[in-house]
Amino acid sequence: MTETYGDKEIGEMLLDDRSEYKYPRGCFGNRFIEARAKGKFYDSIKKQIYLIAPMNSEKYSFIWKFTDSKTYNIIWNEIYNNQDKIIVAVGKWES
Repeated sequence: MTETYGDKEIGEMLLDDRSEYKYPRGCFGNRFIEARAKGKFYDSIKKQIYLIAPMNSEKYSFIWKFTDSKTYNIIWNEIYNNQDKIIVAVGKWES
């Protein structure tokens, strides 16, 4: 994947099946991830949503943390109603 957007290689902004090889030690920093929900994908008390990526290898687990209930509930509802679909999440991912 060598396409660019704003002078940055798309593979450096995105974790998906095609760019997984660029992240041998994990996916950190500001990134888009192509993920999915699996099993119990949330903790309502902690306001967290759990995603796995990339789609084929399921190599990485991500925790999407929310500070307010309103945003958490909106995102939770969208994921709950689309569990069978690819979820594109954006975040500043940390180890």
